Amino acid sequence: EGSTSTMGRLRGDASRNVVHGLYTIALKRRTVGNLSPAAKALLDAAATDTSDVRVQRMGLIGIPAAGYLDGAKVEVALLNRDDEARRLAFALRPTLGTERQGVVIHRALSDPSAGVRFDAVHALRAEFHQTDCLSMIAATHDASPLVALTAIDQLGDIFQPCQDRRDDRADSLHAIDRKSV
Repeated sequence: EGSTSTMGRLRGDASRNVVHGLYTIALKRRTVGNLSPAAKALLDAAATDTSDVRVQRMGLIGIPAAGYLDGAKVEVALLNRDDEARRLAFALRPTLGTERQGVVIHRALSDPSAGVRFDAVHALRAEFHQTDCLSMIAATHDASPLVALTAIDQLGDIFQPCQDRRDDRADSLHAIDRKSV
């Protein structure tokens, strides 16, 4: 509670400078040692309890640099209102269990941010490529041309495991034809 109120009292440049300093120290923790519990609490407060998105983002990258990231922090950050904060949190999903990562990836495929959806398409290919052709095919219909074309490209890499599924193959060929017009 004290760290939350401390971050709340800091405004503008002061809060950004404090969080940037903690992040810098966290990067050098092998040399200078781990952050104190109070410093970690300040990073947590910055990542979750501030209205300054730049401070939130710095807190989100400072926490893993400090070496104490856990799935609960990632789960909270995935709900952030800032697109880039959600992208940062999505990149930290390996701290979650495999089953939970799958849920997070599939949820990210419908995120309002095209950037998050783009990252989700890549994650889907990298982590679930042989088991989830339908989600990749659905991503070819994304409103963002970047996401849709990335999904089409990724389908080229996973087409072999999908080829036994006629409907999947027909859907993917239809999506490719639709995007090439």
